[in-house]
Amino acid sequence: LKSNMGKTAKLAVAYHNLSVTLDAGVEIMRAFDMVAQGQRGGLKKAFYGTKESISKGNGLSESMKKYHRVFPEVDLMLIEEAETSGKYPECFLLLSKWHEFRLKIFRIITSGMILPLLILHFPLLILPVPRLVMSQNLTWINYVWAVLRPLIAIYLIVFIFGFSYRFFKKLSFLKYILDTFILWIPLLGKAIWELAIAR
Repeated sequence: LKSNMGKTAKLAVAYHNLSVTLDAGVEIMRAFDMVAQGQRGGLKKAFYGTKESISKGNGLSESMKKYHRVFPEVDLMLIEEAETSGKYPECFLLLSKWHEFRLKIFRIITSGMILPLLILHFPLLILPVPRLVMSQNLTWINYVWAVLRPLIAIYLIVFIFGFSYRFFKKLSFLKYILDTFILWIPLLGKAIWELAIAR
């Protein structure tokens, strides 16, 4: 998730730079070349690859679709519309603001989860003490193990759930079942539903 948000932040900056460059009258291949120079890894490859594809006579949206793992589907849809209207600077500025908004929402949700996580962990630190005292078995090793056991179980479930979601979301039918299950979860499901509607 953190790596996805890192990519979102880089896309926001890259799209903003594209918008400014194109608005200044720079030709589109040159604009992609300039933006690609400031990127790294897959993003750099995607921008250079898009530029090369355009130079061979392909359209912008068609060229960017070759890198669908880098450029989200929503981005490609808007760019395809911009290709019809010719309003590339406005489109890339809109996409930049959209990715900035996504990043802001992610930070708000992350910061909002800190207190609930602390509240969740606090009982796990306290609950083993009475039982260990009653059994006259209160040592540091026993205490640490009594705290770690439920934590390991909780985080293992979270890891399995996260891994399953990343795997199953590639299959549309299983993704539908998984999304239905997530929306059924009290509080979390409602929060995800409202976030999706806001998007």
